[in-house]
Amino acid sequence: MEFTEVKTTFLKTLVINGFTSLAEIPPEIIYGIPKSLLEKWLFQFKNAPPLTAIPQSPRLSNRFTLGADPEFTFFNGAVKYPVMRTGLQTGLAFGMDMNGRLVELRPAPSRFALNIVASILAELRWMAIIYPETCNFSWQAIPFDGEDGVGGHVHFARKRDNEDRQLDIEILKNVYSVLYRTGVFNQVFCDRRIKHTKYGNNNDFRLQKHGYEYRAFPTWLDSPWLVHFVLTVTKLAMFDMNLFRNLANLRVVHILEQALINLVSYYKNIDDDAWIAFYGIKKWGIPKQEGQDFRTNWGILYPKTESKIKADKRYYPLMIEPTDNERNSIFQYIVNQVMIKPERPMCNWQPESIPKNYCWIMNYVQTYHKVGIGEIACDLVTHKSFSIDLLCDEDKNRLTSYTPQSMNCHQGIAALLKLVPGIRWQNNQGQENNIQLYLPAQLRNNEFIPLVKRVLTSGLFPIWNVHEVKEGCFEEWVKRNEIKTTNRLVGKEIV
Repeated sequence: MEFTEVKTTFLKTLVINGFTSLAEIPPEIIYGIPKSLLEKWLFQFKNAPPLTAIPQSPRLSNRFTLGADPEFTFFNGAVKYPVMRTGLQTGLAFGMDMNGRLVELRPAPSRFALNIVASILAELRWMAIIYPETCNFSWQAIPFDGEDGVGGHVHFARKRDNEDRQLDIEILKNVYSVLYRTGVFNQVFCDRRIKHTKYGNNNDFRLQKHGYEYRAFPTWLDSPWLVHFVLTVTKLAMFDMNLFRNLANLRVVHILEQALINLVSYYKNIDDDAWIAFYGIKKWGIPKQEGQDFRTNWGILYPKTESKIKADKRYYPLMIEPTDNERNSIFQYIVNQVMIKPERPMCNWQPESIPKNYCWIMNYVQTYHKVGIGEIACDLVTHKSFSIDLLCDEDKNRLTSYTPQSMNCHQGIAALLKLVPGIRWQNNQGQENNIQLYLPAQLRNNEFIPLVKRVLTSGLFPIWNVHEVKEGCFEEWVKRNEIKTTNRLVGKEIV
């Protein structure tokens, strides 16, 4: 007799009911199935082959890519410390949120949740190394920090029509509910977040170029295990919506917790994130959000010394990919409960520092409350003798510029104006060795940012991508674009 379909039904019954033994299962569900076979299935469900290393070619149930931009708060004792005072900017792998008060990370996206956690570790390490003053504070991932709602947004590379996306959001609402009711998300902190801020509404999502981001989740940076568990459960729920929808109907908390464990067990043989989480549960149990200083959990325990990279020469990208060191540290932490060591990270991007005689625009541009400016300037440089100020024009239909009389930038500005027909141009004479561009909101949204950067680095402005700038670029640009003035002679021609 073929029992393949019967086995699937049996295992899903374990998940949606939180069953742990044959005695709990109603007789009519297992009627006619040999007991020896049921015991074999249950044994396989509760056990898995040893997991000794990260799978080289991970099996992943999700075809879509995951991303995230989690936030957290600096505290100086019991007092919240605004991130903008540390010099961190927006639009980079680690920096400040647009409100200037919270830290925001931008880990590299991946289908493999373990890689996202490892990217977060790399970015936390680099923040502590490049900005050692941040180690003077307590790092806390609290959904409500007394002033702000602190989020753990999850991104999905799923381009859906409105109807299908609404189905996604309904399942994500179920995920939020399950993680809240089981205490994975701290209920007290989450309730305060909803009560005192505009955040935490379970319908909150935002469209993105890659798909959309779900913004209802609170921050989940307490530990690598909490991050991995949240991302793994989320992607499994999105992969098998019907199964998770039935699981979410459970009302008794301890049964719901067991159903979550069973969900991971059900997928451990076809999804390596689930396989890793299966062993994580055995070592740690289901993670619970505590809201304490999380640096120890991530091994961010560096001595408070100055960075070896000079402040005016440092460069780091929009996102930092993890190295094998970070990946293995996260794997060992989750699977074997090995605490993460405060190792100095290895740079895996180029260039690590800004080329000689050039400066990174992010070192002086202001990104606080300047939507899109950080994303535009994140990898742009100019000559040390010349500054480019990127600012926001309050008029959404106007581009304002201040350019030096000796430099020809009109073609570049005309190219920017062509991107969005109808934008007015207000030109003013600026100071020597400085260009100020006040960009309207339309040129700073996600759709136009790549186009704006293409114009800025096209050779029409003295701006270069950090990966392309070479010695002599600025001098060549000046030769091509300098407006030479001639003295006008007044008098009679002598024959």
